[in-house]
Amino acid sequence: MAVLEHVIYHQLNATGHCIDVVPRELDRICLQELLISGTVRDLSERKKGKQKLQAILESAPDTMVVVNEHREIIIANSQVERSFGYERIGQPIEILVPERFRAGHPEKFNDFARAPVQRPIRPGLKLFRQHKDGTEFPVEISLSPAATEDGRLFLSTIRDVSRLSMGRLFCGVISPGLCFCLQLSA
Repeated sequence: MAVLEHVIYHQLNATGHCIDVVPRELDRICLQELLISGTVRDLSERKKGKQKLQAILESAPDTMVVVNEHREIIIANSQVERSFGYERIGQPIEILVPERFRAGHPEKFNDFARAPVQRPIRPGLKLFRQHKDGTEFPVEISLSPAATEDGRLFLSTIRDVSRLSMGRLFCGVISPGLCFCLQLSA
């Protein structure tokens, strides 16, 4: 018995919707002809759903990254390119992690994935990310797990707080010969 695996044919049906035709196991060969049984799925609703999700992510002022269980970025908004200098999808999430923390990140990710709970942004927690050019910057991160038909996904909201962490410097003169400078944290 011949087996046909991992082949998907995309075509437009009569209404113009994109459909997948996924062949199943070939179970008959009859008179020198090949018979294929398969499944047909209309992908137009899935495509519309993905477009809606992308529009929602693009409306966010922060970097939004969706990662699968294999730690691959599968969806991201354009802020990831502006903030990090990287293309949106197909990269491992560790590409955003500073080099000094990369080796330990897969284990931390896997620990979170084993018992995922929503983790809101926690101001004051010292987290860093790395731009493509190698510069690091402080961030706040929230994590939200989601179970989908494609497996578990993880949404990260990444907020650049480098402007907030720089603080402000105020200097003044109390009296002739006596001055002061104060650094105020945000």
